[in-house]
Amino acid sequence: MGKLRSTFGRQFSVLAFFTTTLAFMGSCGEPADGNPATTNGECASWSMQIASQHLIGDRIKRTKGSAYYDAGDLDPADEIGAFGIEFRNSDPLAPFGVLSSWQTPVPLGTTGTYRGYFSIQNGNGHSWIGEPWGEDPILEFSLFHHTSTYLAGTYFGEVFDMRTVEIAHVAGVFQWSSNGCTEIRSDCDDEFSACGSVCDFASSDAMEIRSCWKTCADQHGACAERSCIAKENLDEIAENFIGRCKKGSILREFPTQYLPETLEKIKRDQDAGIGRAQTAWKLLSDKRFDK
Repeated sequence: MGKLRSTFGRQFSVLAFFTTTLAFMGSCGEPADGNPATTNGECASWSMQIASQHLIGDRIKRTKGSAYYDAGDLDPADEIGAFGIEFRNSDPLAPFGVLSSWQTPVPLGTTGTYRGYFSIQNGNGHSWIGEPWGEDPILEFSLFHHTSTYLAGTYFGEVFDMRTVEIAHVAGVFQWSSNGCTEIRSDCDDEFSACGSVCDFASSDAMEIRSCWKTCADQHGACAERSCIAKENLDEIAENFIGRCKKGSILREFPTQYLPETLEKIKRDQDAGIGRAQTAWKLLSDKRFDK
């Protein structure tokens, strides 16, 4: 709670900083640089829970991160490596915002957990900011994948509600792919939404709420880390594995009795020479059906 009180004490600094933030946020939905979700086959998905609101979007633009928010003491050469994304939507009245590393270079290919700056607007003028000042991280984000073709991460923490002048909690997930929407793990987003639906009601204690959101974010990260190689997912139910890794057309050939079974059970039956299990395992390993 000491961290929350210190954040309130800095609210006037946040309000002063908000004027600059609004100028940037107003540009998030502008199409001058093209549609970031469809240009060159790009696809994106982001989802967040903030102050009991669920905000989602289908556009992400990678940026130079804290180059937008340099307070004057960051070498310009370091800004180039900073991580940043803009949350966008095809609908200009839908939510939009930004997430950035705060004066921390995060070169392409680097993963880990970082202190972040955060700003979001729900489309109706209601805004929240995760400000970067102070000794303790107010908001942190984690990158699980950070390549030139695929980006996935999570974040959670406290944000400043610009309307109520109070502290709110936020947790979110994001994915971006340059290879179309087949690489976007919608099942992971669904898991996050289901997990987070109880967090704001689980407790009145701020740290317990934060812990709940962190658990959901971590679960999303673990989900995004799961491979689509059958032998590496033996504890997974076949129907779930097919849903996240395979095209629906596989079901035309897949033995229905093995849909509710684990991949370990199918592999064991396949090794025992059971014909339909051999068919099932072959299909699960067949790259023709990969999403």
